Amino acid sequence: MKRRKVYRLIQRQLLNNRVGCSTSGNPTYVYPTELKEMVRSAFPKGICDYVDPCHKNVVAITLDDLKMMEFSSGKNQPVKQQLHI
Repeated sequence: MKRRKVYRLIQRQLLNNRVGCSTSGNPTYVYPTELKEMVRSAFPKGICDYVDPCHKNVVAITLDDLKMMEFSSGKNQPVKQQLHI
């Protein structure tokens, strides 16, 4: 459950930064292996290793995409910081 929440928060920030939204209205994000491994090591219970989707709305996220995002504080105001991975 906690792992799902982490991915949901990352997805919300990607959507707020309009990453992959130019190609489709509702992108499906595929996260980099490094991020998946980090989240899985933090929350190891109940890991299901699904195959990455491959349809027209898939957007492959890189670590550089994550580093360049502006994070919002939840009040629709951007926080000027970069993710340090």
